[in-house]
Amino acid sequence: MLVVLGHSIVSVAWVYHAGPGLTLLSEGHWVSDSIAFNPLLNTVYAFHMPLFAFVSGLVSWRPKLSPALSQVRSRFLGLVVPYFMWVVVYYALTARPFVAAGLLEGLRVAAANPWGGLWYLYALFECYLLLILIQRLPCARWIFAATALTAVVMSASKLGGSHFLGIGDVTYIYPFFIGGYLIAEKSGEFFSRRYLVAGISLAAFAVLLVARGPIWRPDMSWVAHAAKTTSAYLHRTWHIRRADQIANIAGPVFVRYASSFAAIIVLTALYSGWTGRLMDGQAWLGRRTLGIYAIHQILQVGLFALGVTNWIAMFALSLGISIGLTLVLERIPVVRGLLLGQWKKPAVRRGPDGPEDEFAAEGDVPPEPSDTTSPVQARAETILSGIAGVSCVR
Repeated sequence: MLVVLGHSIVSVAWVYHAGPGLTLLSEGHWVSDSIAFNPLLNTVYAFHMPLFAFVSGLVSWRPKLSPALSQVRSRFLGLVVPYFMWVVVYYALTARPFVAAGLLEGLRVAAANPWGGLWYLYALFECYLLLILIQRLPCARWIFAATALTAVVMSASKLGGSHFLGIGDVTYIYPFFIGGYLIAEKSGEFFSRRYLVAGISLAAFAVLLVARGPIWRPDMSWVAHAAKTTSAYLHRTWHIRRADQIANIAGPVFVRYASSFAAIIVLTALYSGWTGRLMDGQAWLGRRTLGIYAIHQILQVGLFALGVTNWIAMFALSLGISIGLTLVLERIPVVRGLLLGQWKKPAVRRGPDGPEDEFAAEGDVPPEPSDTTSPVQARAETILSGIAGVSCVR
């Protein structure tokens, strides 16, 4: 929902309200100051994709490892196959005329450079590959921590801005992915005092968000200005080479990751206390995350073409229609696997008043949560079960 909300604001404000003061960002996007300084947009964009990655890592921890090839196969079917199939769908809906050679070129480009709004599926698969490899090494937890820190440092380099083979995208989400994985084993203890944890983290997030400044105009934050001043001093006084990169990592990059982590801890701590219908509703929505994620972006383009220029209406329509289309796709076995990564009928929960949806009525009863997972992990699997949990190997 956060992803849809953020894209709804951007899709309307970006195109409809674009005017004087447009700024070309390093990512290649044009954005006006009215968008860059939007408080809701800045708050959502501070953590929405890192949250996806954190939860994906959180639900991946198991004390007993599954066979490596089995894990790779599961992740490939759950992430890579839907990624390329949605590239085909996007091309079919937007290319005029539809040319086979153009489709093949699009697939080639998508294989080398994560394609548009689907980049997360590509990058997440690569994170899983690193996870599966490092899991089997001695001192794996230390290697995880070291590689996560390396990714943070790389994000401040030219590699952090490269989309070739998703390198820049992986350096962005990998620290959050590994953070979720490392915290999973102790998540029950960590969130036992969830309100205290949430309160401290919320205060930290508020301070760090202000320090971070506009998400899409990081050059305007006071941390960025402090980093420039510090790097100039280090270079002039101490003749330190690459002083600008050192100051950038110690300042803006640190604040970027710290603010995202603080927001993630707040949401995860609060979510660990959810119960009842609220939990059931979120679990139901969580099973449709991949479909919502893939459908809503192309859908918003069509809604805007039809005249939808209010971000609230854009959010409601794109979310509602995406859910509806995902429910339709779930009922078509082969399509369900190709587009949603659901190669088996989705597991659903049974409530005290009967089956939650049609799948339960057909006798498809989900397995009980594994006794090797923590309560927080079991809850987290419902947040993004359409993406993070669709390919979980127990």
